[in-house]
Amino acid sequence: MRVAIIGASGFVGSHLTRYLKDTKSFELVGISRSRPKEEIIFKKCDLFSLLDIENALEGCDVAIYLVHSMAPSAHLDQGNFKDYDLIVADNFLRAAKKHKIKHVIYLGGIRPRDKKELSEHLDSRLEIEDFIKSAQIPVTVFRAGMIMGVGGSSFNIMLNLIKRLPILGLPEWTTTKTQPVHIDYVVECICESINVTKHFNKTYELATNDIINYQEMLKITAEELKLKRVFLKISFINRNFSKIWISTISGAPPSLVYPLVESLNHEIIADPNLKFDKKHDDFRESLRKSLHSKKASEAFTPHAYKKGIRKKNNEVRSVQRLVLPRGLRAIDIAYEYMNWLPLYMNSFIRVKVTGEKIFFKLWPLGINVLILEHSLSRSSIERQLFYVTGGLLSKKTKRGRLEFREALDRKYVIAAIHEFKPALPWIIYKYTQAVIHLRVMNAFGFWLSIINKRNIEKYKVKNRIDKESNIL
Repeated sequence: MRVAIIGASGFVGSHLTRYLKDTKSFELVGISRSRPKEEIIFKKCDLFSLLDIENALEGCDVAIYLVHSMAPSAHLDQGNFKDYDLIVADNFLRAAKKHKIKHVIYLGGIRPRDKKELSEHLDSRLEIEDFIKSAQIPVTVFRAGMIMGVGGSSFNIMLNLIKRLPILGLPEWTTTKTQPVHIDYVVECICESINVTKHFNKTYELATNDIINYQEMLKITAEELKLKRVFLKISFINRNFSKIWISTISGAPPSLVYPLVESLNHEIIADPNLKFDKKHDDFRESLRKSLHSKKASEAFTPHAYKKGIRKKNNEVRSVQRLVLPRGLRAIDIAYEYMNWLPLYMNSFIRVKVTGEKIFFKLWPLGINVLILEHSLSRSSIERQLFYVTGGLLSKKTKRGRLEFREALDRKYVIAAIHEFKPALPWIIYKYTQAVIHLRVMNAFGFWLSIINKRNIEKYKVKNRIDKESNIL
């Protein structure tokens, strides 16, 4: 059996790869941007590329999906991780259906029991969970809160705070209750469920036996590290200030820290009715295992957070989640874009559409500054693709592209630029061309919302007429 691990070079992926390789029960395929440490079949893959993930999943039977897009994915990101998550998950499911994957395993976050508005981080996790469940593929969902193990993002932040601060201020949110889980337990549960039919279409929440708050976790961690620390309860520190000092002291990037701190507003407690049938240690034993196991010395830094790893490429990703007007498909949006664009940009940049090509021309010189070509062979009714093929403002690449794709039962259309490399010097591009592009896409989104309102009104009128006709 061939098992694909999507996100194999990440924290959970690396532990899972090591564990599965040791069992020698499966042929493993690691799918990620960076090569895993373990010697397995490796397929380098940009998960934002549908073609890449289609090629990577070919011949696989089971897929374990461990991706969460909180890391920067380009030198310039115009978008948020929630929309990035949706695109990547959509690519994955399209490829999984194409290759008839028999079983999908997804690792997400525990669903809070309280009725407070979810943080963007948790909302994204649960949105992707529901999206993957909607596929016509057997799915096993595992949910977890903080995963303990050196190398885990949240766990590393906690360790660094304890190691670097002799005095720790404890804001009000540190009293929030939670149930962490050890990485070995997560890995073992995933492995025991691979292609096992009794786990198909089931959801499990993984946690230690203890319900504990963050203050208690910090104090126990200091005890286990044999560090004398002073803990002060400080009620006046707000969440925004907490984000800044946690990021500064721990060394973790704001893109990671800020969403995680927002999530601390919720109690992350596992539902006892969703337990996996496997014993787990308490928090202190799990902590000792994390700190003193041999695996702790093999901890890695997640590739996406290494300083400057994305900046060398000078690539741009811009993603907007737009309303999909009622009754329209992605193919309609693509042609609406080609019709709308010349009208909107009728100034010093003139747009000309010829057949399946869009030319952006500098007026009055008529010089092509950007050329997009509609790829009919890679487009479908629910996804439309344009490649960036030329122009003075773009470096020549084979992968720079614009796409429109339907998402979440045609509720939205995602407009996205991927792997675009500007020809302008970076500082000039960032404050000119990048700003103009974002303004254009926001304006197009506004135009689609107007069309949606019109279409809804037309539907209501038609529905009313049909009802009156039936009465008569």
